[in-house]
Amino acid sequence: MGLKFSRQVPAGKFESLTIQHKVINCLSKSLYIRNLVSKQRRRMLVAGYDLDMTYITDRILAMSFPSERMRAMYRNPLWQVKSVLDMRHQDHYKIYNLCIEESYDPSHFHGRVERFPFDDNHVPHLEMIKLFCENVDSWLSQDPKNIVVIHCMAGKGRTGLMVCAYLVYCGMPAEEALLLYAQRRTINNEGVSIPSQRRYVGYWSNCLSLPHGVEDAPPDVNLPQQCSRELRRIRFYDTVNIEKIFFVVSELQEISGQVYRPSLEVSRSSCKQIQKGCQRTSSPRYYLSFVEGDEEDKKSESDEPHVVVQMDTESSALYQKACLEYYFDKPVQLTVRDLDKVGKKGRSVCGPAFCLELLFGPVNARPSFTTPLDHHELLGKIPLLRAQIPFMATPKRQRSREELEDIVLRKIFLVSLTGPSDSDSRVVYLEMTAAEILSEGKELRLSCDLMESILIDRLSGSFPAAELPFQYLIGCYKRAYDEGKKIASMKDRNLKSELESVVRQAKKLSVSYCRIHLGNPESFPNPNFDSNKPNASPLLPLIFSEGGGSADGFGGSGSSGGIQCPPGFLEEFFTDSDFDSLDPILKGLYEELREIVLKVSALGNFQQPLRALYFLVKLPVGARSLVNHPWWIPKGVYLNGRVIERTSILGPFFHVSALPDHPIFKSQPDVGQQCFSEASTRRPADLLSSFATIKTVMNNLYDGLTEVLLLLLKNADTRENVLEYLAEVINKNSSRAQIQVDPLSCASSGMFVNLSAVMLRLCEPFLDANLTKRDKIDPKYVFYSNRLELRGLTALHASSEEVTDWINKASMGNTDGETRLLQSQEATSSANSVNVKPNSEKAKYSFICECFFMTARVLNLGLLKAFSDFKHLVQDISRSEDTLTTLKAMQGQTSSPQLEIDIARLEKEIESYSQEKLSYEAQILRDPTVIQSALTFYRLMVVWLVRLVGGFKMPLPSTSPTEFASMPEHFVEDAMELLIFASRIPKALDGVLLDDFMNFIIMFMASPEYIRNPYLRAKMVEVLNCWMPRGSGSSITATLFEGHQLSLEYLVRNLLKLYVDIEFTGSHTQFYDKFNIRHNIAELLEYLWHVPSHRNAWKQIAKEEEKGVYLNFLNFLINDSIYLLDESLNKILEHKELEAEMSNTAEWERRPAQERQERTRLFQSQENIIRIDMKLANEDVSMMAFTTEQITAPFLLPEMVERVASMLNYFLLQLVGPQRKSLSLKDPEKYEFRPKQLLKQIVYIYVHLAKGDSENIFPAAISKDGRSYNEQLFSAAADVLRKIGEDGRIIQEFIELGAKAKVAASEAMDIEAILGDIPDEFLDPIQYTLMKDPVILPSSRITVDRPVIQRHLLSDSSDPFNRSHLTADMLIPDNELKARIQEFIRSQESKKRGEDLSTQSSKATIQTTTSEMLID
Repeated sequence: MGLKFSRQVPAGKFESLTIQHKVINCLSKSLYIRNLVSKQRRRMLVAGYDLDMTYITDRILAMSFPSERMRAMYRNPLWQVKSVLDMRHQDHYKIYNLCIEESYDPSHFHGRVERFPFDDNHVPHLEMIKLFCENVDSWLSQDPKNIVVIHCMAGKGRTGLMVCAYLVYCGMPAEEALLLYAQRRTINNEGVSIPSQRRYVGYWSNCLSLPHGVEDAPPDVNLPQQCSRELRRIRFYDTVNIEKIFFVVSELQEISGQVYRPSLEVSRSSCKQIQKGCQRTSSPRYYLSFVEGDEEDKKSESDEPHVVVQMDTESSALYQKACLEYYFDKPVQLTVRDLDKVGKKGRSVCGPAFCLELLFGPVNARPSFTTPLDHHELLGKIPLLRAQIPFMATPKRQRSREELEDIVLRKIFLVSLTGPSDSDSRVVYLEMTAAEILSEGKELRLSCDLMESILIDRLSGSFPAAELPFQYLIGCYKRAYDEGKKIASMKDRNLKSELESVVRQAKKLSVSYCRIHLGNPESFPNPNFDSNKPNASPLLPLIFSEGGGSADGFGGSGSSGGIQCPPGFLEEFFTDSDFDSLDPILKGLYEELREIVLKVSALGNFQQPLRALYFLVKLPVGARSLVNHPWWIPKGVYLNGRVIERTSILGPFFHVSALPDHPIFKSQPDVGQQCFSEASTRRPADLLSSFATIKTVMNNLYDGLTEVLLLLLKNADTRENVLEYLAEVINKNSSRAQIQVDPLSCASSGMFVNLSAVMLRLCEPFLDANLTKRDKIDPKYVFYSNRLELRGLTALHASSEEVTDWINKASMGNTDGETRLLQSQEATSSANSVNVKPNSEKAKYSFICECFFMTARVLNLGLLKAFSDFKHLVQDISRSEDTLTTLKAMQGQTSSPQLEIDIARLEKEIESYSQEKLSYEAQILRDPTVIQSALTFYRLMVVWLVRLVGGFKMPLPSTSPTEFASMPEHFVEDAMELLIFASRIPKALDGVLLDDFMNFIIMFMASPEYIRNPYLRAKMVEVLNCWMPRGSGSSITATLFEGHQLSLEYLVRNLLKLYVDIEFTGSHTQFYDKFNIRHNIAELLEYLWHVPSHRNAWKQIAKEEEKGVYLNFLNFLINDSIYLLDESLNKILEHKELEAEMSNTAEWERRPAQERQERTRLFQSQENIIRIDMKLANEDVSMMAFTTEQITAPFLLPEMVERVASMLNYFLLQLVGPQRKSLSLKDPEKYEFRPKQLLKQIVYIYVHLAKGDSENIFPAAISKDGRSYNEQLFSAAADVLRKIGEDGRIIQEFIELGAKAKVAASEAMDIEAILGDIPDEFLDPIQYTLMKDPVILPSSRITVDRPVIQRHLLSDSSDPFNRSHLTADMLIPDNELKARIQEFIRSQESKKRGEDLSTQSSKATIQTTTSEMLID
């Protein structure tokens, strides 16, 4: 039944989207539309799905229609509903579809679907409700695991009616059932909102009676006898702004096979205009009487507002129940609140006393019409209608103030002094109190004076079926609040004021005794209280209800257990009392909240406890109680990080996470299993939905925890406690920085990632774009803070002894030994650095300073550690997948039970790893906000560190300031790791200012005097490698290389220097580490070579540092090239042998399984080694190829040229020599082996160096290589080049170089013949060649050739004979020996020339003699 305000809508043309546009629009806004459609209904986050469904009880689930196709975009997708129900209640659920307008194939839900259809916004036949309740009860009684799932289209009105009907069937009062449904199903506590549906729950309740003496038996259902009632009269009272009323007539249809009788409009035109007077409609069942209107009104219909009344007959049974208390000649009156679907416009025509009056009578009985009232008579009846007593004959007597006070107090406290109440079982008869009042000669009335004694008597007595003390007191407060609202409308001001005072006193008394009861639960009789067991505080549900709804996980509920907190109760409870009385109550609440979230994951119900925590902390007394709780910072001998996480009040809240944890501490629901099980078979849209869900709930957690900490930090009385708590968490978890973390002694990764996100939010006020608050960060905090343990951390350059010594000297005021301190002050003077002063008393640091250093430590132990764990997890997955591939390959050859077990174990392991990986991705990688906030924080970090050395300027001072040198190394390492990680996430760097990072990297990556750890400086190169435009995928980073001033001036130089420095890292793995690091440098240098400005800088460095850093760079480049290519080629030969073994199937099958397994693993290992070594060798050779095109001089230096020539000859021998065929592979690309490309690059190097060889020393160096040189190699290489289509000019130049080498080889042989036997003193003791420039080593006093020792010093700065330190400038020229050698050479040449002349003379003499003899 309802009112609608109707206007004629002018016809118009609307543009319609195409179907494609609509589909795209739905797809792009599906999440938004789902939430929009579900409105105030509670939603569940379950298994990665966001569904419109709620548990009303643990066995009744309400939801919206399970839809398919396009409708699934905004309602519950059917397949998701099925997946969830099968996962949680497999074979134990039945679905009840209440929709008459739509259905679906029951086979989707294994055939367990029942239909009880009726129209939306309507009610069913009472018989249908009976059948429904019996069906549900039968299903639930079959198995305690069985549940029912009830839905209509939206899952609210019709669903609520039938759910409440079954709850009533189970014995719950109708109003309580409606309230429970409203609280569980909706956020705004508006469940069944259509008045006729709410009334119907009451009608159904009146039809039920519980059998006596039989437990758990179904109720008796007494449906009313079928009879018809005729609607005889309709009247409207107190209508405004209307001239005409239209009445829509509809009646029920009889449809065979259906219990439900849908309504059908009788009038064809849908509306029938009712004019003044008494009329009868075309239907014989309806009689209509007075309706306000004016036949003389000439206004056009389109300009007039009018009312349309829609009347559904519902059913004859309804009419009988509705009219039980009336005779047929008495009307039924319905206010606006009793009518269905009265819109805003409908209400606009209703006056304050509006009423719709309906008169029913027996069918075909003679109607009794009254004379229609005119307008003035109608207005005269309005006061009676307002009072809801239209047939009252005499007015009531006015009650006295005392009588009203008695009535109000009896209603509030539900007590009686005159005897038990038959109408309300809750009312308690206080017989002893009444006797005491009578003994004092007073009337049996309640008053303010008796209020407290009455309350004590009620609470202290034992009354059957009485409410528990706390529930009773809450009810008293609620009833007092309701009475106060009624009193507020009274006109008598004096009486109103007095009664309001009574209500206030009753509320205050109720609150006071609530405190007493909660503080001392044994003070009043309570059958549920057990002193030996922990008892849940009844106050917590009220706090939950005050906090509103929550997005709960599967199986959770955000309700407050059916208890609604009366308005103002909690504020009065916590404000009008002293701390000592509230503190025990608050401590108990905090312990309960901690216990609730102790094992809750990101998909669990943590939001409700978190809101409750925020509510309590917002109260000054609540904040004080929290930080004074013994569990605020737990104490004990065995206190560690995990203990703090588990036992502190805030620890479990920080533990809520999507990240995996140790099985002992695992939370539920399991995020990995719920959201990412069998992820490889899931649709991408499902994974994206899970990612979005986890991101949302985690940000809710971050925001909530941040708000809690901010409340405590803004409170001067609790700020120190918060900082102490954070410091304790950090200090007790310092071992999380280790590679292997003990999960039993350290807090979880989830806690520290959450703490990282919260700390970054706390830092936001001083992370502005200009970093204006950086001066408030005091570096002395690292040395003197007693809160954080920072002094024991590895420093950037200073050793722990140096730091300790410096602190001691500074504390003693010793200025003599503070040289480095003075340097620090000078270097940082431009950055407004504060001088270090003696630490005579405990230093005070600003919150910004404390927050900065705490955040740095938390990020190191949390977010950055999680990045590392994620990287290792990805590596574990890769290794397991490789092993699985190997085992499956072996299974194809020979299978065994153990092999099957191993394969199954690995598949399970990979599934577990995959779930963990996706959980990490969901919480961290898919949340760019956290990563970008961290990047902003580390931008502040690097800017602040640079200020310690005087700002962004080059070159740096020769010595590092002590303050900078003593900063923890992880400050820089974490910044670099974050940049590397973020660079690999799409769009993570968008909007981040990178210039400051670039400045920092260029300044320090080649400065071991500032950053001692070479691996840390190598990470800076890795960052730059990620930023290369072709690597980062972002054009933003291109300007960092091509338009950055420091980059253009210093980047190439520092890269070359680091390439050399990394040769000696001091680590036991330095030999292998250097290749990985140089790989990054090589890639970066190759990119920079193609940037003209950097290429010019490179050429300038090669010219200026020809015998300095550039020569060292070339030396190590050649060393690496020779080693890598030699190693990879040798491995290829071994690999081919192993491949041949495995290809001989018969022989291979005869070998033991374990041997085959080991050989297979070796085969795969060799594949990886060859691929990596060949890739690195290709990079090195490529670099030499493109640089020698424009830079040749350093390659042709005496100490370098023979080395270069030997390397090239060796490569040429391997590629075109006799063994080249043995290097053929089935799939060379798989191993990065490209012999044709490699040969071309080697030839380019030959040709480039020959072009730059103005002194013709390169051919001689080639020919001197006795190990690999062969003149035939050049012609063989030329033949290969012709076959692969190389440029003819290059081939010709290469052939000419070979010819020159051949000539040089011939000349060298001639010289060797000339010199003959060389004295040992003229031979170099290292290479046994004739010395050209002998020098004396200062330590060992041994004479060697200068080029030979210089070549040695390029790789080793020590005397080769006694390992003492040696540099090129320490060499002593042996001029006397040099002169003797030169004299020896001249003498040998002269001797040779003399011998040649003698030989020629002898030949001439012989020839003359012979001639003469012939003449003779």
